[in-house]
Amino acid sequence: LKFRPGSLPLSSAQSLQKCYINSTRYGNQIPDKTVMLASVSDTHKLIYRNIPKSSSSTARHAMKDFFDGNDRRMRHHEL
Repeated sequence: LKFRPGSLPLSSAQSLQKCYINSTRYGNQIPDKTVMLASVSDTHKLIYRNIPKSSSSTARHAMKDFFDGNDRRMRHHEL
């Protein structure tokens, strides 16, 4: 490692500005989806954009049980 995690004097926003993905090399690993899964509660006017591998199943369960929500496939401009 060039540095230990947490040892750089950067804020969270500054560290995210350093992130870079070579889309030519890793493009096949980045899905190009025009339609995405979202949990929607019309009752509470709440939309949760599901992100795979980041507690999305827990969030979907909470939306259904606590916020009377359901899953919908939506285009980005509909969110």
